[in-house]
Amino acid sequence: MSGPVEPDGAGWVTVTLPVESEEVAHAQLTTLGAEAEVLAPRSLRERFAADAARLAALYGGPRPHGRTDAGSHTG
Repeated sequence: MSGPVEPDGAGWVTVTLPVESEEVAHAQLTTLGAEAEVLAPRSLRERFAADAARLAALYGGPRPHGRTDAGSHTG
């Protein structure tokens, strides 16, 4: 970015980030969670959509086998 950018009405700023690969972009942007939205390239956006679907499936429903503890699942 070459200077200050004003957010849109919803508070978002659109930027273009040069990265060395889609793999690096995925790793770096994943750390931002829902604070960033990937618009392009389509393949990277689809990868984030798949990540979100897996997370929603993991966290969106009741705990498996009636578990109520806060233990972690390691796969």
